Amino acid sequence: MAAETDSSLGPKWLLPSVLALMVFISGFLLLRGSSSEKQASTPASPSTVPDSGSTPPPPPPATSVPATPVAPATPTPEPTPSPEPKVALTDIALPGGAVLKGAASGIESQLIAFIQTKPVDQTTWFTFDRLRFETSKPVLKPEALPQLENIAAILKAFPKVHLKIGGFTDNLGSADANKKLSDERAHAVLKALTERGIESARLEAEGYGGENPVGDNATEAGRAQNRRIAVRVVQK
Repeated sequence: MAAETDSSLGPKWLLPSVLALMVFISGFLLLRGSSSEKQASTPASPSTVPDSGSTPPPPPPATSVPATPVAPATPTPEPTPSPEPKVALTDIALPGGAVLKGAASGIESQLIAFIQTKPVDQTTWFTFDRLRFETSKPVLKPEALPQLENIAAILKAFPKVHLKIGGFTDNLGSADANKKLSDERAHAVLKALTERGIESARLEAEGYGGENPVGDNATEAGRAQNRRIAVRVVQK
């Protein structure tokens, strides 16, 4: 009699194997999905390699601009003086009977009074009030000649008197140029007096430029006062 075969043995050993395989597949899929999510959530690092197609062209070479030459400093020219009001002239008597025409309070009257009544000092100057030069030049204008004639007449009336002639300017422009101009103007007056018969030994001249201002250099009126020729008695 043939032996019986147990049909239940065949399917029973497959079930645990199938379950184990399913657990393994599920775990693998879960791990793979978690890894994909992590990679998707991590921001990509920007590329440090420059895009050769977007590199800007190099800047053009710098061009050198030639320096502008600086002109040498030049003295500021004197402004053209406005016409002076006419000075009322009167008769001024000199020893010996000579008579001058000059302002009652002008340089002629002041100089005569000092010579007759005052001792010589180092500080008293008398300013010409009708002496004019061409602008920024040591050239006397024709209207200056009558007053120079008067000063020559005074020196002839007082033959022992010696004068110092001083030239002065305002403070505009170069100090050296101003001093040079003032000195040239003072010597122009000295020359004009010698041409009118005064011995050069009785005269000396010097330019002081902008030194010893008598007016305010911040105003045109003050600067006009500072542009002057004055005389001082050094001997009598």
